[in-house]
Amino acid sequence: MKSGATSARRRNDVGGKVLREGRGGHGMQRREVRKPNIKRPWSSKGVGRLQLHKSFVCGALPVPTDTGLMLAGIQDSLASEPGNALSLPTWVVHTSSVIEWIVAIQLVLNYARVTGKREYNRLAYGMLPLHASSMCAVTYHFFYNAPALSALVTLQAGLTCFGNVTLLLAAYSIYDSMKDSQEEEEDDTSDNSIEVTEEEIQAVYESRNIKLESDSSFLVKATLICVFTALVVKYGSLLISLPFNPSGKAAAVLVVAPTVILGIDIATKTSGQQQPQ
Repeated sequence: MKSGATSARRRNDVGGKVLREGRGGHGMQRREVRKPNIKRPWSSKGVGRLQLHKSFVCGALPVPTDTGLMLAGIQDSLASEPGNALSLPTWVVHTSSVIEWIVAIQLVLNYARVTGKREYNRLAYGMLPLHASSMCAVTYHFFYNAPALSALVTLQAGLTCFGNVTLLLAAYSIYDSMKDSQEEEEDDTSDNSIEVTEEEIQAVYESRNIKLESDSSFLVKATLICVFTALVVKYGSLLISLPFNPSGKAAAVLVVAPTVILGIDIATKTSGQQQPQ
């Protein structure tokens, strides 16, 4: 060390203050220098791994921490997201697959109700096992692919295989009924063809309480529903402890309950269905 004009400085960062001690010709000097107070728009400590994760929403749009303890608690919950969590676009793909399958079943049921072709009801039932298969995949990802629930992967494969068989049988039932109809039309040599206008088709839909909407309206509504559902599943699940405590019983409920509800809905809509006059 050097004496005289040479000084030794020691810094202690305490509460934004810098303490400097110098040794000069007038003895020990101690002075206090404040660091500039830089306000950050968000707290990197509060967001934690969420910023490192750079997720689709919160990583790109940092959450302010000036709104109080409630938001701070939400940030801590979001920061607890595991590294193997699915991204938001991936969740949109999963939720849209489930939702579009349910919509397809409803369209099949509507077609069966309007035309009176009951074999299409069998198609709706045949689509049910594949819905259960998709719920297995969603449930497995909901619990962050927990090894304790790896049986869901096997169950999904089995339900997919079984669902393909039920779809095959339903499709053959439709083919068989169409073949019989064609044979009856070939035997009938008279010309009984009738031109149907769009107004008449619309009247049939209205008489059967089936509401139609434009393709653009349906597309916008379906997209918003899928994105909103993905947001709720991905970020809403972080606010509860269930995904972090994998349970076979909870997983079974998440798979079985939606499938049973959809099956009851199909049975309700197909019961008492009458042939059109």
